[in-house]
Amino acid sequence: MSTDKYQFERHDVPIAEPLINDLADFWQRIFGLGFSWCRPVLSGSERDANRDILFLARIHGQVVASCRLTINQGDPRIAALGEVATSTAHRGQGLGTAVCGQATDEFDGAGGQAMFLGTGNPNAARIYERLGWRFLPGSHVMARTSAGQGPQKFFAEYFGNELELPVRVEVGGPHHRIPMIPLILTPHPWLVLDANTDIRSCRYFAQGSCEGLYQRYDELGDGAAWWAAVLQDGRVVGLSSAKLLDDGSCCVEAFAHPIAPESCVHALYRDAIEWAGRKGAEPLTTCAVGDHDKADCLRKLPAEPVQKTLSCGHAQAPLTLELWRFGAPG
Repeated sequence: MSTDKYQFERHDVPIAEPLINDLADFWQRIFGLGFSWCRPVLSGSERDANRDILFLARIHGQVVASCRLTINQGDPRIAALGEVATSTAHRGQGLGTAVCGQATDEFDGAGGQAMFLGTGNPNAARIYERLGWRFLPGSHVMARTSAGQGPQKFFAEYFGNELELPVRVEVGGPHHRIPMIPLILTPHPWLVLDANTDIRSCRYFAQGSCEGLYQRYDELGDGAAWWAAVLQDGRVVGLSSAKLLDDGSCCVEAFAHPIAPESCVHALYRDAIEWAGRKGAEPLTTCAVGDHDKADCLRKLPAEPVQKTLSCGHAQAPLTLELWRFGAPG
């Protein structure tokens, strides 16, 4: 394998429109997906929230390999690696290893601690494993720690045994793109964490998304809103969402890290319930049939089932959810 004939480049976002066009076309050919989201991001729409750096390989002026390093501004200990791609004609030359190595070197040099990426490609996963990446249990997400420790040990140290208060609840946005990853990839006793975004506990269901987790919240649409519970050091320890339904009600969802106090979950629910009220919609929440842990939490809000169900998820993995109505606090 030789990379001598290739030109390697590093670009801090924002980048110029011609390069954005080149990358959108390149990623479209490789992944076969729409990349409309990349234009505002690569133009710098998230630079106050995340630091994006592109590592590219070219030959004869054409981009033939790429990866994008996204470091969270609020908590620079963590980052995500995305858009790892190599043109079919140039595979087997070590280009993917080279650009990913440049990204990990930069992250380690800046004092970063853990990176995340998602892959469902077994061949790619074997390459990542040789570079120190390891799969997180119950997911297609891999993690690499700068200290070489296992992901589980990093998670245990990152969240600790108890959360330092206070926790603030704030409107969700791109500054939560990366910190929500370790939260959602922590096994949770509830079956469904958020029915609005179909995010389920990786204790029971394989989680296939990494940065795509943020897209689920970002794409909720105009008739919806979401929030994050954040510690002073930038760690995200809870999420909630509210989505208007066709029948005039509003589906309200919230969850927090298993070690978070109940007051954190209640605060997340409260903001979502108040948003529904401002929209003139009755707030309802959901609980998977048989999910006794979540049911116990809902009763303390208080809330109670209304003997009505809805289906959550795609046809391959549907779940039946009970609807619950909120009552007046006791």
